[in-house]
Amino acid sequence: MVSTTTELISTACNRTPHALDWLDDSLIAFGAGTFVALYNPLEKEEEEVSQGVYATLQGHTKRVNCARFARTGGSGSATRVLVSGSVDATARVWVPVAGSDARAWECAAVLCGHTEAVIAVASVHLAHSGMVVTVTAGTDGTLRVYEYAHDISGGGRREGEGGEKGAPQSLQPVQTLDVGSRNALDVALTVLPAAGTHTGGGDGDGCAVLLATGNTDNRAHLYTRGSAGGEQFEKALALAGHEDWVTSVAFVRFQPDEGADSWRQNTTISHWRPGDIILASGSEDKYVRL
Repeated sequence: MVSTTTELISTACNRTPHALDWLDDSLIAFGAGTFVALYNPLEKEEEEVSQGVYATLQGHTKRVNCARFARTGGSGSATRVLVSGSVDATARVWVPVAGSDARAWECAAVLCGHTEAVIAVASVHLAHSGMVVTVTAGTDGTLRVYEYAHDISGGGRREGEGGEKGAPQSLQPVQTLDVGSRNALDVALTVLPAAGTHTGGGDGDGCAVLLATGNTDNRAHLYTRGSAGGEQFEKALALAGHEDWVTSVAFVRFQPDEGADSWRQNTTISHWRPGDIILASGSEDKYVRL
């Protein structure tokens, strides 16, 4: 009887701005045509794991524009919840198959609501509630907000006949933000430190959520949402300064190395304090602003 084994999977990354994201030193995910490719960046002889693409996730029907792992609220480290957005006007939530070696992934949910292509996604895991907040940006001029359990693979899939898992559940947005013709080209999420703290060490325990977008009006926009359940994002600020489209935004916690104080001599950032949330915005004007 003839048997076959996979010797090589070769595919290229889509030429879109947010098509690739890095989980850690063991996994990269990127859009490859209509698939999401999983790539191992390191060869580990002791584990008999080869470098390269080892799986492609099928589900989208048109080009995958973006892929992003959910981040924890405080440290910003990536989690094993992956969200991809596509020209097919949906986003998909991918998680490791329960009981597997974490190399097998499945689609746990389809995020619906957009009428045109999804071009950017961001997700944050809120440790205090066990929920993930995902925001998607589409060319339909809207931002869509979704919320679901971090362990969606365990409770989010329906059982089909014969005990087999059925199709992933479809989720509708809990909030829609209309940005009109000033399309959002990128989105980022983090959490604000709890009241009375400034360490930023927790992973979202009781904290409000902060959303940033980079738009075609040459500005970065900030929205905030309270920590209580059912809260809605509200517009807080519009940051001017760029002279062209803002194409990328990212949050980072300012955490200087212990004992290092050279930043205090830098007059540009000497007023920063450990735990401050820094927003970086990149633009077509060739500048990055903090």
